[in-house]
Amino acid sequence: MAKHAVAQAEPTPLTAGENIALEQAKARRAINTVYVITTGGVEFLGGREADEVVAQIEAPDTDPGYYRLYDDQRRKWAYIAVRNTHGQLEPLTFPNPEQYGTTSPELYAKAVTYANVLAQAIELITKSVPSMWERIMKPTTIITAIVVVAFVIFILAVAMTG
Repeated sequence: MAKHAVAQAEPTPLTAGENIALEQAKARRAINTVYVITTGGVEFLGGREADEVVAQIEAPDTDPGYYRLYDDQRRKWAYIAVRNTHGQLEPLTFPNPEQYGTTSPELYAKAVTYANVLAQAIELITKSVPSMWERIMKPTTIITAIVVVAFVIFILAVAMTG
């Protein structure tokens, strides 16, 4: 029996458009959390809930860089947007110094701390309910348990002595 050599074709390199589409797909998978500020508060959207908003932010006519926020505590990127009264998404903007009359150092201090403070505020708003273990490990719970055990031992001692 003769063996036939099968020639494998070389993979064709990606075109510029395909490279851009691939990079956008990678970026899309990397950011799946969106914070939407509305008149009613902050909406936290993650995973499939955020797909519609992410699609609006990553539309070809918008720059997603204006919407990016680095969540320092979770160590990942997220999107943050403001939903105006017409239901459209806008990027979060810094205060205008002409509107608020701030000096350059004050405005710089706001710009440096604004994103970090906002990320911490969002973290506090979206913080989950403490778990059972966190509630058990509070010092008052431990002290109460010790007092109850001591009381039960005292009652047993009194009952045994008659």
